[in-house]
Parts: sequence; C-alpha cells; structure tokens
Amino acid sequence: MKNINCIRTLFCLAAALMLFCHSAARAENIDPNDVGSQYAYGENIGWLNFEPSLGPGVTVTDTAVTGFVWQENIGWINLGPMPYGGVTINGDRRLGGWAWGENVGWISFSCLNTDSCATVDYGVTINADGKFDGYAWGENIGWINFALVSQPDYQVQTSWESTTIGTVETDNTWLLIAPDGDRSGEPINNVGLSWEASNTGWNTSFTYGTSSWGTPVSYGDIWGHGYSAYWAPDHASPCYLRQIVNLPAVQQAFLSGGADDDIQIYINGTLVFDDHNGTAAGFGPIDVTAYLVPGSNLIAAKAHDSSGGNDGYYFKIAWTAPPTTTTVQPTTTIQPTTTIQPTTTVQPTTTIQPTTTIQPTTTIQPTTTVQPTTTVQPTTTIQPTTTIQPTTTIQPTTTTTTVRPTTTTTTVSCTYSISPKSRTFKPSGGNGTIRVSTQGACAWSATNNNPSWITITTGSSGAGKGGVSYAVAANTDTAARTGTIDIDGKTFTVQQAANK
Repeated sequence: MKNINCIRTLFCLAAALMLFCHSAARAENIDPNDVGSQYAYGENIGWLNFEPSLGPGVTVTDTAVTGFVWQENIGWINLGPMPYGGVTINGDRRLGGWAWGENVGWISFSCLNTDSCATVDYGVTINADGKFDGYAWGENIGWINFALVSQPDYQVQTSWESTTIGTVETDNTWLLIAPDGDRSGEPINNVGLSWEASNTGWNTSFTYGTSSWGTPVSYGDIWGHGYSAYWAPDHASPCYLRQIVNLPAVQQAFLSGGADDDIQIYINGTLVFDDHNGTAAGFGPIDVTAYLVPGSNLIAAKAHDSSGGNDGYYFKIAWTAPPTTTTVQPTTTIQPTTTIQPTTTVQPTTTIQPTTTIQPTTTIQPTTTVQPTTTVQPTTTIQPTTTIQPTTTIQPTTTTTTVRPTTTTTTVSCTYSISPKSRTFKPSGGNGTIRVSTQGACAWSATNNNPSWITITTGSSGAGKGGVSYAVAANTDTAARTGTIDIDGKTFTVQQAANK
C-alpha cells in the first residue's frame, strides 16, 4: 500500500507539472500561426528553437524578450530578465542586452553592448511583420543568424505588436549654445564650468532665458544607423542643448542614443545618463519612466568632444501608453518564478534540460573577466558567408546532423556600398571609420589616395560586412584640403579645414 501511495503521489505530481508546463508555454507569443516560424541558425552550433515544447517559451513585450531558447548541442539559453543580463527592446524594434547560455556564456544582441559598431555593426531587429532579422554574437559560439534568407519559413516570428505611441528625438529644432569656445580634447567634467555656474537654470528651469541660444547642425548619419548626428555649427565644444516637450501619461519610457564622445542627459533637472569615458559609444535603452510627468518636461544635455577629431550626438525617448484595461496586464500567475523554471524534474531526461545548478546565479554574472573584450569581438574574417547559411536540405531537426552547413558554394554577384560617403575634419585632424557592406563571400580592399596625410590604420582589406579605420593628420597649411579613399569602386571623401 505504501508503494502504491508513493506511485499515486508521483503520478499526480507529474500530471500537475505537465499541466503547468502547458499553461506556461501558452504565455509565449512566438510562431503565432503554428507553422514552424521559430528558429534562428548558429553558424557553429546549428538551429536554435524559440518555441520549445517544454518550459515557458519566449515572450516579446514592449521592453524585453524573455524566456528560454533550446539548442540541441548546447542546451538552454536564458533571455532574461537577469540581474546583469537580459534582452531588451526599444522603440525602434531593435533588440539590445545579453542572453546567457548555460554551457556557452554570454550572447550579445547589439554591437552597442561592446562598443564595436564602428568596426562591426551587428544587431537584431523585429520587422513590421513580426519576424526577427539580423545577427547576434556569442563570444564562444560565433554568429547567430536570424535573417534566414534561404529559409524564411523558419524565421523566428512573434505576434507582438508595439504599443509605443510616440518619441521625442534630437533634431535641428532643439536650442543649442556653445559658450566656452572649442575645448576639444579635454574631459567633459573640466569644461564649461564657469558658464554653468552663472547659468544654473539651463538644465532645470522652464523659464530660463534662451534668447542667445541658436540651433544645431546635422552632420548626417555618421554612425550608419539611419539617423543624423548633430553638433554646434562651428564644431565648438562643449555644447549645451535643451527642449521642452509635452507628453501624455506614459506606462514606460526609454532613452537611447549615441555620442562622439561624451554626453550628460537631464530630465526635469535630474541627471539620468552620464557618459564621461572619453570615447564614442552608443547607449540604452535606459528606463526613464520615473523622471517624466504628464504635461511639460524639460530635456537637456551637455555634449563634448573629449578626445578630439569627430563630434556628434543623437538621442531619443520612446514611450508607451498605459493599458486601457487591467485585463491585459501580466498577472502573477504567469510570471516566471523560481518554482517554474525548467528543472530536471519536469523534463524527459536529465542530460538535455537545464538544472538548478546551471541557472544564472551570482557566481556566473558578467564580470570584467567574462565580458566580451576586444580580443573576441567579431572581425571581418568571421562574418557569416553564404557557405554557412541554411539551405533547403537542412530542415530543423533535433535528431540528425544534416543541419550542419556544407562547404558547397555558389557564385555570388558582389555589390558594394559604404557609409558614410564623406567626412569633414577640423584642422587638428582625427580618426574615423568607413562601414563597408557587401555579400558575405565578397572580398574588398581599401586604397588610400593621399598617403601623406591620410593613413588607413585597420581594415585595409576584408570580406563581407566590415569597416575601414583611418587617421587624418593635422593640417598646418592655411588652405583647406581634400583627399579620398577608394573601396572597390566606392569613393570616400575626406575634407579638412584650413589652419587659420
């Protein structure tokens, strides 16, 4: 009788757990049409399943992508949320942040995570039709391809629809002043201090006088992300900017952008983002919901060219509307808890399912020793090529090895494009990067047509998507000068002002 009761108890427990797994999986919103649109492809690991048959699945919301992904060769990948990780999403439908693979470490969903956009511009977006697109990078596993050009039917798709109702972004209607001359090359916290001391309301007061302020100038899409960078008309640095914007009641709001080099952003007098490391970098999304109020809001910033050379800033705030009813809010019954994570007690075997010993803990959070470093950043030699894309002979399966890419190749017609196509420098010179776009198997090379004052520092040749970094020497002449760099028939023009 004792054994029978034990068996009954185990049976009831198993049934309850199976019911839970089923109900938890229903919370996910991947593959809405049940046609198998749930896969990405890792060049070194094979197919990744975003709608596994067990576990809570993957859910996309306005601010994050959460849940667990299954890969037959490496196990579970946790998309978050985690104390030091988690995959985020901003108002542009672009993903950011990190996922954690129990056996492979950290996986980056945006080049902004690693400040590598100037060298290798990668990331993952969700298109208007709900399909994931682009590439993620794993420091130990290489590229993860979401585009699946040759297998679009298996491309990860979600039924999520953004509730973002508006954005405010920097443009040439903002007010701007550069009152301290050109102090490029100095730390941001060392410049403009006298002016700030006598103009204490520039970032706090709605009634602060701005009659002497002007407007910024657009310097084009210098980062290749589809938006313009702005600065003072004469490249003076630091520059201060502000705008008063009217907002509705918001449920959540996120700040994102980039600066070359440093920027400090205030909302209604509170410093919400402080970048003073002296290097060009992107940032966000950063949750700034708590700093905004319905009605008038003062957005202000101080931007500075701390290292000399190029300068530019861009940022935006995207917000979502409060829900119209409480019925669409997540409830505590469907939120992941420590009792509903995949464990060995609810999986078919103990060899392929996550265990409590490999869930992210404080012992496996990113530290300075496990974050991707410059030694493991993607380079042009490791870009995905046409030889590693899935073909019609590699349908997703967890039982065969026919999903491995083969070495067969096809003839590729190569087309090349560069971004930006030109750049203007101060007499002091500086550094820059040209982004190169072409098919993965297409080789390219860069030729400097003015060797005396333009130097190609890295990326003189490559294949597929990559970058060419260059340095411009100081102009000691009283005349402006122009030079070019040729990249497989595409000409990049460098213009440098005279030394007056």
